[in-house]
Amino acid sequence: MNKIGFKKKILVIPSNHEEWEDLNWIINLKKNQRKCRFYIYDTSSLYMDSIKIKTSEKIFKSINPFRSGFYYSSKLLKFLITLLNAWNIIKICHQHNIDILFSATPSIFIRLSILFLKNSVNHISYLRSAYPVIDDLWSDSEKMYKYISKFNIPLASFINPYSSDLFLVSGEANRVLLLYKGFPKNRIKIMGPAKLNSYRKKTKKINKSNQITIIYATQSFNHHNDNIGHHSQLVCLESLLEESYLSDHSINFILRIHPRDKISFYSRLIEKYKEFISIENYNIESFLESVSSQRILVSSTSTLLFEWGYLGGKSYSIGTSEFIIKYRKFFDNVHLKPFSNAKYLLYSIVNNKNYISKNSINQLMSNSNKTEKWDDIFGKPLLIKS
Repeated sequence: MNKIGFKKKILVIPSNHEEWEDLNWIINLKKNQRKCRFYIYDTSSLYMDSIKIKTSEKIFKSINPFRSGFYYSSKLLKFLITLLNAWNIIKICHQHNIDILFSATPSIFIRLSILFLKNSVNHISYLRSAYPVIDDLWSDSEKMYKYISKFNIPLASFINPYSSDLFLVSGEANRVLLLYKGFPKNRIKIMGPAKLNSYRKKTKKINKSNQITIIYATQSFNHHNDNIGHHSQLVCLESLLEESYLSDHSINFILRIHPRDKISFYSRLIEKYKEFISIENYNIESFLESVSSQRILVSSTSTLLFEWGYLGGKSYSIGTSEFIIKYRKFFDNVHLKPFSNAKYLLYSIVNNKNYISKNSINQLMSNSNKTEKWDDIFGKPLLIKS
């Protein structure tokens, strides 16, 4: 038998740019490449085209008639595409004898696939940020369940977000949140942050200039139908822009748009402060350069805040009072007190005070002895769901 026959076969399913960066780093570790054969299920060529794929294994295109990024609002169409992708995953698993599905967020079509694959294929989920992803799982599942129940389709069990055999999380705060939501304790493993340790050597600090550079990183609240989060983001961004613009200090302001966010949401503010603000899209090169040049990062609950701090940068969280109340569980879990006033936030930035502490960063980006090795997650036998 060919040596490749002894390798575990892994079908990797990313759903966005940031997830693919993490998953791509994990599957290209030398030990994983040596022990496994990887297949990629490309859920959007928009993300895949932007990253160099080291693995030479086969790439499958997902069933998505709107690859240009068009969002389909029809529930029936969304349900049909979900079913078609689930069927496609099942077919690929049978044709290529897949051992493990490896994804980030366990999307509904993945959970539906697992339902029909039963115990023949394991599923590993890497939750880069468990919050607010966990709430999204319930929200999406409930909406889909309410819709399909009208047709008496007996698929109720696929709404179960616990369907993964193993949930990999970056730190203790995510583990606590999963336990709080009822996830089985023996299926959760703290892994530490994917890829970040390899970037630490690249973020050597350089001399800080007299000018303060603030990067406001948006989040995809609107994509997740989070009206409170979306409203908070617009309000806080405008307040911070105004305070920074009127400040006596020399401030350079950069707006970094999330890959799933829309720049059109900020067109009024961009036009109003066009001489003051610059726009920057996310990529790992600009991320590392920004940390190295000691720029300041501001956002709400983005994992980027903690990754920034983990690599040695300074970051700040801000939100409206309503937003902070809604996300109180998250802030408590990571021992973080966010700002609700842009004026006080800017004062802290200027005076180099009250940035996110190492204690908060370690809650979400644990690198303790408890962490498992990333290059050993596919080698160990997994739990089989009863």
